Amino acid sequence: MSRRKNIRFYSATKNPYAFKVNGTLVKISFSDNSRNAKDCINRVIKNLYK
Repeated sequence: MSRRKNIRFYSATKNPYAFKVNGTLVKISFSDNSRNAKDCINRVIKNLYK
């Protein structure tokens, strides 16, 4: 994502950890394990498109 898009997103979003995308609520949280976001997202995508 470009810097300009990031700035627009954070300016338009009151809470970057909970926001809506096309009417769907998206909540972001973190845990104390060794997984990173990229690995988790890749796993979700692989499971969706088996």
